Amino acid sequence: MLLGASVNLYGQIQVKEPVRDLGDIFEKSGPVTIQFELFNPYRSDTISIVDIVTSCGCTAALAEDTLIMPRSSVSLDVKYDPKNRPGLFVKSIELTTPAGVTDRHKFYLKILGNVIQESFTGREVAGELKDYQVAPIYFYPITWYDTSYFNLSYLETFVNDLTYEVDYYQFTTIGIDVSVADQGAVEQIAPQLEHLRKKVQFAFNKRGYANTTVFFEEPHIIESDSLPSWATGAIRLYSNNFDAPNLMESEIEVSATENVKQEKMLMEYERFALPEVEEILDAINFETIESKLFLSGELDLEGQIHMPWKKSDKVRAKTAKKVRKAIQKEINERTGAKPKDVRITIDASIIQPDDKYNFLLWDQADREPLEHLKYIIKPEEVIPPLLPTYRQFFKPGLSLDTNSRDFLDFWNNLILNARAENPIKLLLNCGYVQTEDGVGQTWKEALKELKIYLSRRYSVEANAELEIILQLNQRGPRFDGAGELKLNMDELNYINMIPLVHHRSDVRVATPSPYQVNFDLYFNGIDKGAFGLQRFVADLAKMVHKFGYVELRMESSASEIELDEKLSNKSIAYLRLWESQKRLLELMAYQLIDPNRILFTDESVIVQGPAYDGSLPVLNYRDYHYLRIIPDKYLKR
Repeated sequence: MLLGASVNLYGQIQVKEPVRDLGDIFEKSGPVTIQFELFNPYRSDTISIVDIVTSCGCTAALAEDTLIMPRSSVSLDVKYDPKNRPGLFVKSIELTTPAGVTDRHKFYLKILGNVIQESFTGREVAGELKDYQVAPIYFYPITWYDTSYFNLSYLETFVNDLTYEVDYYQFTTIGIDVSVADQGAVEQIAPQLEHLRKKVQFAFNKRGYANTTVFFEEPHIIESDSLPSWATGAIRLYSNNFDAPNLMESEIEVSATENVKQEKMLMEYERFALPEVEEILDAINFETIESKLFLSGELDLEGQIHMPWKKSDKVRAKTAKKVRKAIQKEINERTGAKPKDVRITIDASIIQPDDKYNFLLWDQADREPLEHLKYIIKPEEVIPPLLPTYRQFFKPGLSLDTNSRDFLDFWNNLILNARAENPIKLLLNCGYVQTEDGVGQTWKEALKELKIYLSRRYSVEANAELEIILQLNQRGPRFDGAGELKLNMDELNYINMIPLVHHRSDVRVATPSPYQVNFDLYFNGIDKGAFGLQRFVADLAKMVHKFGYVELRMESSASEIELDEKLSNKSIAYLRLWESQKRLLELMAYQLIDPNRILFTDESVIVQGPAYDGSLPVLNYRDYHYLRIIPDKYLKR
């Protein structure tokens, strides 16, 4: 006994944030320390931590005792050293606690992030960047889950244009403007932009550029009333430093300086301040110029002056003229050659990225032909996106909000596709909460009336027939005592319209097996970071692309161990199911799958297992604590 509490219980530690994302970490900043609060939820039992094991690069140490007193917390400090570990990382911390007399319970914490090296290594490039203006590109997604434009060739062209900036200045910064009809869409935009950034980053990686050469500005959200009727928004990508908004194609001109072999250069001179003309003349190889002139009788000399950006065009022109005249005069004094014999051009328009001045001079006859890179542009392969869905709160006696922006987006795309002669089916999915006998029949009648209205309107506007499939699903808890749940059940009274067109029914997709997670007593919902769940969600996404939607059944089970003094175990099991549904839909949205295309057709809540009298370890009841997600097609298979 310790302070009236028994030691060595069942090791169920609670941590509010077991997975911590550290974001970008600069390598030179040194080790980073993260603190986890470990909480003992038991009323009378003490948890003992007997071992802590960390991944490579991590160290972990308890700031206090290895015993966690009942209803108390201790701090665990985790340190990560980013030195010589560039790139993305995921590290785990394994805690071991006793479970009964001989068993051990393992609990895992994770940290993840991205280590950035701040030293850039520039590529060797041919020539100097003389004229550089990058045309922006525009996308008009029909929903915030539309990825059809990701495969357009002009996205690849945009990346090709930006590689010049990386080659000459070591990095590029990309700006993002997003136009929306109303600010309410801002939260929906985030997954779309995250996937777009990854797409652009991957395009640079394919060309051999590191992640540390590409940066993105925070998106600029603009409210606009001039979007096309079929688009949910507009996305503009542009170069933050060399944007040319009025150009349709980028203008890029590279000088040929580096195509003159090093040993044939007549002058290469660099200073941190603008030198006098005499200093520049002293750096020129006039002996070689005299020899060339003696052999050929005439020369075409070409030169460049690279100046910092802060120098005005007037200063550049004046310096070029002054240098050209001084060279001409020196050659005349040495050889007697006139300007018609020795023709000199000096270009001072080139910007020097460093705060330096470069002076170059060469004979045009020594310049080798430039090698031209040829980009192979693949033919456009645009996969038509799934059309917008429409969902709203609905009950018998209510009407559709046909003037809302969401409904207009949905309906306009439906009509435009019909006029393009794309055959469309419409799934009319309805959810309702049963509060009294006979309500289901009333909903069926309301659904039939809605079907008649939509069919008639579609026939008038599209001059075609619309096939409508009706589906009615009872939602919400269906057990005695469910009234103790403080949930907004109105969320489960809805009408959900899903156009079935452009789904890829010809693609072979395997139906995933049910996803099940077993847990100990304290569990609020599925872990969005779990690998098995991520894989399950990816499989569901493939099913949506094939069938246009996916139907799921969910089962939440609890044991007979009393979990809460105020709520029944069935209510707690339903709360876990409710929260897991929300998390699953968030994951689908992050996969750029419209959550409205995920249909929950059945929700089961079970309390099972032997009665709990304290004689068995809590972990023995783990088999009765689970949440299961079952694709309908798995059962039908």
